Amino acid sequence: MKKYTLLSFAAAIFAFFALSSCDNEPLEGEFGPGPNPPGGGGNANASFEAVVDSTNFVANFSNAITENDMTIISGSLADGTSIQLTYAGFGTGDFTLSNYTEGDGIATYMEMGQNQQYMTNPPDATGSLTVTAYDAQAGIISGNFSFTAQREVEQEDGSLEIVTVEVTQGVFSNVNLESDQTPPTGGGDATFEVKLDGELFSDNQVAANNNQDGLVMEATVGNQQIVVQVFNPGEGDFVLGSNENAEALILYNVDSTDESSPVYSSSEGTLTITSFDTTNKTATGTFSGTLVDAFGEEADISMTEGVFENVSFGEAESPNSATALIDGEPFEASIFTIFGAGGDNIGISFDSDLDMSIQLTLPQNVETGTFAITAPPAAYSANIFYEEGNSTLDYASLPDTGEITITSINGDMVSGTFAFTAETGNGDTLTVTEGEFTMDVSM
Repeated sequence: MKKYTLLSFAAAIFAFFALSSCDNEPLEGEFGPGPNPPGGGGNANASFEAVVDSTNFVANFSNAITENDMTIISGSLADGTSIQLTYAGFGTGDFTLSNYTEGDGIATYMEMGQNQQYMTNPPDATGSLTVTAYDAQAGIISGNFSFTAQREVEQEDGSLEIVTVEVTQGVFSNVNLESDQTPPTGGGDATFEVKLDGELFSDNQVAANNNQDGLVMEATVGNQQIVVQVFNPGEGDFVLGSNENAEALILYNVDSTDESSPVYSSSEGTLTITSFDTTNKTATGTFSGTLVDAFGEEADISMTEGVFENVSFGEAESPNSATALIDGEPFEASIFTIFGAGGDNIGISFDSDLDMSIQLTLPQNVETGTFAITAPPAAYSANIFYEEGNSTLDYASLPDTGEITITSINGDMVSGTFAFTAETGNGDTLTVTEGEFTMDVSM
């Protein structure tokens, strides 16, 4: 059983409509039922409507998809102008539309003939989404939304101007839905609560998934996030920890918007699953224990009165994998993260049971090809982080000691190989060979 947790707490998958080359014209249309969206059973009652800067937007095409624990809802005009709503998880509920690192998801608006989208970007550009109906079996989704989005426009003098669009009165009804999730039928809102050093953490919108890596639940309160993983779920007691003997793992991120924020992991405790309903796809149980800072710099946190009730989970396969040899010893990743690495770069990290990780820095607009290893934090650089006692050693890649090859890009799924030598400040080195990875790099 591979120990796998979803630490990319705020992720988004993008599927943009093709744009025509027509001249930009004002949006037209009257409110009313939209036309039958293509595919998905011919739902003649589907509609996707909004007001964009006081102009009616009535979609000619609409669709929605849930894949890898993300849901995307899209509506577009015949000329390619489109609105897209993305939120983490699936099912009904209220969701904050924000940026890549805050909130529950994002919203975008793309105008006909433009090559840059408007996007929610706090604090001035945010929004909200309410999903009122989610029926994976019938293949339909309904709800309402509104948001403010922005984009940068280059002026004749080379300066950049922020342009804003207001999308209001958004509503979608009976939109075609393709979902890789089993529809939750577990009887009402979920409950996830725990006291952290006596302070209540409570969330009733819990994203959960059950696959070959176990049961994974993700709860969010503001910028705080907790991930629970039970490696072989079923009714019974499970030992909490972060070593090879652990049967379950809990991770706590104090502030998911701050890369320097402490991240805690369970060091001891017990998690009990009192009900694991594989028919209705719900889980109920309790937990308590101790959380410790991964770098040993912060005081331990006590978890008491932890409870999760009627948490609905889907069933989807994990798309991520990474293996390598480090000084000839096998490395297999069990935890995968993605984050902004400054400028136009992203970082992807492959962690092995919380004691060793390989981090690659890539351009956001990654392309296929072979690239020489550089020194961090530049694109096509790498780091190895190795826990030794209460400290973490950072091995930084040495330029021209290897290569990163991007072998394929399929949507947000990127595959490649890597090899390099990395060195600490005291001159110790580690050599990585036969590195291979496949990872969803959406943010």
